[in-house]
Amino acid sequence: MTIDSVASLRAHLQTAVEIEHATLPPYLCALYSLEEGSNAEAVAVIESVVLEEMLHLTLAANLLNAVGGAPVLDSPTLLPAYPTFLPHSDQTVELSLRPFSPKALAGFMAIERPGRRGSLPEDDTFETIGQFYAAIEAALARLTVQLADAPGSLRAHLGTPLGTQLNEAKPALQLSNAQSFIAQLQNVAAAIRGTEALFIPGEEGIRSLRFIETCYRNRTLLEQPWLTAAETARARALTAQP
Repeated sequence: MTIDSVASLRAHLQTAVEIEHATLPPYLCALYSLEEGSNAEAVAVIESVVLEEMLHLTLAANLLNAVGGAPVLDSPTLLPAYPTFLPHSDQTVELSLRPFSPKALAGFMAIERPGRRGSLPEDDTFETIGQFYAAIEAALARLTVQLADAPGSLRAHLGTPLGTQLNEAKPALQLSNAQSFIAQLQNVAAAIRGTEALFIPGEEGIRSLRFIETCYRNRTLLEQPWLTAAETARARALTAQP
């Protein structure tokens, strides 16, 4: 199956959000099984991986926002029953909730394993997460024209031409605004795969964070029926803080 439309790209980026979210509970379960104050090195490593997976989830959601989509984080599809498999994978990698153990570590290695040499991009029934993101990158290149003018895409809402920003960061490229828009999205997808560093300056990230903070100041707490009354009250108090 090929990602051949903006709608399909948005659907696959939502799948990316679900993939990254699905990897978190196995790591957290192993982390929380460690006795507090013991095995500090293992705790530090697992915590760093959890933070990395959360960053991947955020980047996938940002990509979806950038192409005019809307990330969904409160759907039952983000709460699978474990053991389960990576969404849309070939079901060779099982995700299980285990205490810290050799079996848990083997599961982590399966999640993080790179693709075989010469493995092709695959947006469905993929063997590795890297293949899935390679398919996203390829789709971003194929859909350059459609994405540049897609209703709701980030390009339509930014005042500063993206081409200007990227050409300043990568002067040898000299891309048009439309090409720059796609190149930035491809760069984010590659950064998730770990094959490139983000090349938009940190100042742009700070500007985005300030915008996000403005959004958070207007946030509304979603219903969370699994919380106790005391936990709900605490959550509402935290939400009300400036």
